[in-house]
Amino acid sequence: MNKKLNVALVGCGAVAEYYHLPVLQRMPEYEIKYLVDLSKNRAESVMKRFRLSSKVETKYTKILDDDQLDAVLILTPPTFHKEQIFLAAEAGKAVFCEKPLSMNTQDAKDIIDVCERNGVKLLPGYQMRFDGKFSKIKEMIEKKMFGSLIGGQGLHFANAFEWPSVSKFQIDEQKGGGALFEMMHFVDLATWFFGKALSMTASIFQKKKKSSIDDTANLHLTFENDVSVALSIGWNTITVNSFTVYGTEGYLRALSDSKKLQYHAKNFLAQQPILIQPNHSVSPFQDELLHFYKTIMKDTSPIVTPEEIIQNAKIIESAYNESNKNKTIILEE
Repeated sequence: MNKKLNVALVGCGAVAEYYHLPVLQRMPEYEIKYLVDLSKNRAESVMKRFRLSSKVETKYTKILDDDQLDAVLILTPPTFHKEQIFLAAEAGKAVFCEKPLSMNTQDAKDIIDVCERNGVKLLPGYQMRFDGKFSKIKEMIEKKMFGSLIGGQGLHFANAFEWPSVSKFQIDEQKGGGALFEMMHFVDLATWFFGKALSMTASIFQKKKKSSIDDTANLHLTFENDVSVALSIGWNTITVNSFTVYGTEGYLRALSDSKKLQYHAKNFLAQQPILIQPNHSVSPFQDELLHFYKTIMKDTSPIVTPEEIIQNAKIIESAYNESNKNKTIILEE
């Protein structure tokens, strides 16, 4: 696997600048052939800052005619994702796309269909699957170290209004903003850990009065085997990220500000938790892009399945449509 993957980075905003370009620079597997952005000045500024030799292009469709281009990395606001993925897939280019992949469930199905019909790889940007703490939780679940699963809890609090995005998409409903869409990361972790979601209740609020989007959301999901998971997100506070998995033999908590996981075993008498080393991870973003590279070069299936993509989209869409109605939302009959 000595071949470099020729890619176009589509969208030169904060996600590209703070997360993807710093790791792409140190990955010999990738060649950034194009920087694509509606603003030529923005793309050129990014190119100079990262000392790239990429070509700058403002017209996305133009780069897709390049037979030497292998894949696109779509880092644009969510409302543009479907069209950009369709154009790439129909041009035979593999697709990595930041979350949320789609604005609704039908769009997710259409995106999967067009990629399958054209035989191209599709990987949504669920980088938390590549975080060593969360992959360790997944490993321990598979080894049944918690006994029978009881449930879980995910908390994601931050001041997302201060995120320096160029488009300000996160606070613009028309561009796919809102806290619930940002909760996609924890919805995906719940899907990855616990499988098929059957039902849920949802509440969504707007705490910041001058904002036009939801900034607080709570989901209570029921999975197969009576596993219950509570997810909460808030955008008006200090940063807190944690996920806890509970089972009959103990529970495990991953905290964003702790390098190790805290494991509380049922039959362990000590008051302090057992500290567990997470799986090795250079960077979730780097490991995610390395996985994308390997799926193309080895022709293997991406870690995120079509069924998981659809379930994640359905959970978010159903929550938006049916929240605050004091009723259970049926996801699977």
